[in-house]
Formats: sequence, C-alpha cells, structure tokens
Amino acid sequence: MKLKGPWIALQHRNYRLLWFGNTFSQLGDHMQQVAQNWLVWQITGSVTALGLAAFIGIIPRLAFGFFGGPIVDKYNRRYLLGSTQSAALLFSLGFALTAASGAITFPLALFFIFTLETTQIINQTTRQALLQEIVPRQDIPSAVSLNGTGNNLARIAGPALGGTLIPVTGVEGLMFLNSLTFLGVLMAVWRMRIPARQWGQTQAEEGGFCERLLEGYRYIWKNNRLRMLIYLGMVSAFLIMPIISMLPAYVDNVLKGGPQTFGFLMAAFGIGAVLGAMNGPAVRASIGGVVTLLAAVLQGILFILLGAITIPFLAFGLMFTLGLATITYNNSVVTAMQLSTAPEYLGRVMGIYLMHKAVTAAGAMLLGTVATFAGADRALVISGIFYLGLGAGVQYANRDLQAQALSAAVPGKGKGNG
Repeated sequence: MKLKGPWIALQHRNYRLLWFGNTFSQLGDHMQQVAQNWLVWQITGSVTALGLAAFIGIIPRLAFGFFGGPIVDKYNRRYLLGSTQSAALLFSLGFALTAASGAITFPLALFFIFTLETTQIINQTTRQALLQEIVPRQDIPSAVSLNGTGNNLARIAGPALGGTLIPVTGVEGLMFLNSLTFLGVLMAVWRMRIPARQWGQTQAEEGGFCERLLEGYRYIWKNNRLRMLIYLGMVSAFLIMPIISMLPAYVDNVLKGGPQTFGFLMAAFGIGAVLGAMNGPAVRASIGGVVTLLAAVLQGILFILLGAITIPFLAFGLMFTLGLATITYNNSVVTAMQLSTAPEYLGRVMGIYLMHKAVTAAGAMLLGTVATFAGADRALVISGIFYLGLGAGVQYANRDLQAQALSAAVPGKGKGNG
C-alpha cells in the first residue's frame, strides 16, 4: 500500500491496524462518557455529583502520569496494550450489567469510572510509546496527525451518536455498545507483528521500580528540549483547552443561544481540528517549527475575540479556526516529543505529558471561577491575554530553545534525542 501526504503512516500494516481499531474504540469512549454522565445524573440529580464523578476520573491520570511510566517502558507494549484493553472490556461490561440489573448506586458508578479511567490512561500511554516501534521515524509526524484526526472524528461523532441512541437503547444499552468497541483494539493487537525491542537492557530498564522512575525524571530534567515541550503542552492544556467546559455558559450568557448553538460550536471546533490534523505535517514542512509560535499567538487572539463578540455566526468561524490552531499546536508538540525521546524512556515521558487532561480540569475550575465573578466573556479575554504571555511570550523569549525543541517535528530537521 503506497500512500502520500498526511496518510503515509497508514501504509505500515501495524500502525494501520492500530489506528482503525483505536478510532473505533475512541468512538465508544465518547459514547460511554455521555452514558455515564447521564447515569450519574439519573441516580443523584446533583450537579455536585457530576463534578465528583469528573474528579474521580482525573485521579488515575495524575497517579499514572507520575508513577506509571516505568511499567510501559519495562514490559512488552503490545501485550500491555492487549491486557489493559481486555481489562477495560471487562469493567465496561460490569458497568453495563450492573446498570441493566438496577443494582447500580452512585459509589458503584464512581468505582467503575475510576477503573475505566485507570485502564484508559495506561492504554493511551502505551499507544503513544508504541509508535516508534511500528512507524519509521520519518513517518512519525503523519502518525501523530492521524491520531489527532481519529480522536477528533470520534469526539465529534461519539457524543452526537450517544445522545441520539440513549432514547432508543437506554443508558445501559449504550454501555453495552461501548463494550463492543474495545474489540477493535484487541483484534488489532492480536494481528500485529512487532519485532522484539532492539535497545536491550539499558539504564532505563535496570534496577527497581523507584530507581527507574527517578531515572526517567532525571532524563527529562537534563533534556532541555523535553522540558520546553512539556511546558508548552501543559500551558495550552491549562489556559486553552478549558474552553470546552466553558462553552455552555458562553452560549447561554454571551451568545444568548441554546443547545443547537452549542452543538454547532462544538462541531465547528471539531471540524477545524480534523482539518488541522490532516494538514499539520505539510504546514510544518513549509514554515518550520515557527508554526507552533504562530498557532499560540492565534489561539490567544481568538480567545480575546470570542470574549468580545456576541454574534453566533462569528463565533462559529472563530471556533473553527481555534480548533485548527489548537490541533496544529498540540500535534507539533507531541511529534517533537516523540522524536526527541529515546525509545526506552517514551513511557515515562508520555505518561507525564498525558497528565494534560488533569491540568485541563484544573484550568476549567479556574476559568469557571473567573467566569462566576467576571462573566464568561471576560474570562475568555483574561485567559487569552495570559496565554499570549505564558504561551506565545515564553516561546518567543526562549525562541532558540523553542526552535531546537520543535525542529524535530519538521520533516528532515530532527537530529535525534538531543
């Protein structure tokens, strides 16, 4: 199979199997999110309970981000991926059966949410760390972009499909459907053929758990590129990504719209993200690592503009552009991180990076607090101004290090682990 452009990574059989299986599984993940939120609301009728359920889902990300990387770096990643996916299938089935039997309670729902999120974060870290084993270095930018495309397609279709199916299947029926989607990755893992790792026993794999954990942190701390890349990912997660949580209040209080307006804004963001993911490698090849600085400036400006307008039609265009800029930025950072990290450390590095969803939750709490006192429009303006300083400004002030860190994401310019 000969493919070109953003699709080139799909010509590699192992990656092709994983991408299709993972996209199918992610569709189920987003459907599950709709189902479990609706179930918690049915059980409790409490907004506080919804917030607690979201918080419980964050805990595994924080814990595994700090402590789980050595597991991914020590064990066979293909087998680990299959094991966590099998565990997720069992927990998902247990959640669905308990809900269908009428025995579900709020504490039981929290237990299943926690276990599913635990398997999810291990799974995500393993998939990211596996890329270098199934895709040649020169095609990593394409693989990262395709991962973003699949994720955003699932993010668009999953909630819409879940909301449509709940009246037909019920919450428990939607959960059973999600259980079936785990088979996609399991079938992909079963059919993959991956040679044994070539790097052998290194300092990264020797010693006990704590020693390998500390070795991973030392590796990150000594690597200026990685420190910059992790910072760039976290500051975007804290100040930009919380807009998704803010949208209902923004639509209601600023745009004076309803659920349809909210749906259109989410769709506009998702479509922009898909197009940005597909065209990211070509853009980086054309203008280089500076694309991340330009995307950061654009994100900050778009936040300020969103806070300044009250016309839904303009908001659709701004959200589309924000989706495009955000995925371009994030994919550039992830690509550079993949290409700047030695394979034996990838689990620990990506484990830290994938804590960004927990950072986004913290940012959403802060943005919500600001919006409570100042309004959703002013909260977006304030966040945009801070991001121009802490995101774009820090990049510009450290532009030599920023260029070095992000050069790995530009085809033909990566120089190894640095």
